Amino acid sequence: MSKEDLIAINKLYRNCFNDEIVDDFFEWKYFSAFQHETVVVGLFNDGELIASGALLFEMILDNGKVLKTLRCTDLMTHPDQRGKGASKKISTALNEFIHSSEVDVVYTMCSKIATKSFAKTGWKHQKAIHYYFKPRLLSLFSNLFSKKNKNLFYNDSLDVICDVYKNKFSDDEFLKFIEWRYSNLKYHYQLMFSKDKQEFVVYTIHNNFLFILDLEMKQFSFLRYLDKIVIDKKVRGIIMLSSSNTIKEIKFSIFKGYFVNKFKFGGLKSILDFNMIKGKQQLDKVYSFNYDDI
Repeated sequence: MSKEDLIAINKLYRNCFNDEIVDDFFEWKYFSAFQHETVVVGLFNDGELIASGALLFEMILDNGKVLKTLRCTDLMTHPDQRGKGASKKISTALNEFIHSSEVDVVYTMCSKIATKSFAKTGWKHQKAIHYYFKPRLLSLFSNLFSKKNKNLFYNDSLDVICDVYKNKFSDDEFLKFIEWRYSNLKYHYQLMFSKDKQEFVVYTIHNNFLFILDLEMKQFSFLRYLDKIVIDKKVRGIIMLSSSNTIKEIKFSIFKGYFVNKFKFGGLKSILDFNMIKGKQQLDKVYSFNYDDI
C-alpha cells in the first residue's frame, strides 16, 4: 500500500462519513497494526477509489481467555456508487483471505444497512451485543452514597496502561496488541486501577459519553468509582458494550445503577448487529469490543 493509497482512503472516508480523522490515522491503523499485516481491498473506477474494506488482526478476552480474531472494518462505498454491488465485491474478496486464515473468530460490528451486504456474502448473526448505560443523573445519585477509595489510581500514560495489563496477563502477543490498541491516534484513553492492579477499567470520553473499553473487576461496586469522573467531566453518562446470553428483558437496579436495553428497532435500538463468519465457539462474555474504533 502506497502513500497515495492512504490519501485515497482518507478522501473516501470523509466522503462516506461525517467524521473528521487525523491524516495519520489510517497509516497507524493499517501500517502499524499490531505485528500482523492488515488486509485492505479497494475497488477503483477510472483511477478513483470508490469502495474499500479491511481485515484487522486483533485479540479479545472471552471469559479471561485470549482469542485471536480478525475484525472486518472500514467497509465503505462512495455515496455516488452505492447500490451497484461494490460492497459485495469487497466482502467477497475479503472472504477469500478469511477462509485461509488461522484465527479463533472473525467478526464485524455494523449498522442494519451494512448487515444486508454482509448477509449476502455468507456472514451469520452471533448472539446480541448489549448496551449497558448509566445516565449522569444516576451517577449523581449513587455518588452521594459511595465511599471514597484512597487505593484507586488514575493515569492516561500508555506505559502505565500496558504495565497494568502485564500485571494481569502473561501472553506476550496479547500485550503487544494492547500496546498498539491504546496508541490509537483518534482517541485519548484513560485508566482507573486498584493499588494491587487486579481491578482496572480503561475508558475514553467520546461524544460527551464515557465509554468503557476494557474491564477487570472482582465486584460490581468497583464501577461505582466512575461516577465521580462522570460528574467531574460533566459527561452525559457511561456506556459499555458486552455480549450476553442471559439478559431476557430490560433491567434496572438501584444497586447496580445500569440500564440494559434490548430494543432492536427504532430510535431506541441498542442491540448491535454482531456477525461472524468463522469461529469455533460462541462468545460468552466479552467486555472489550470496540465499536467504530473507539
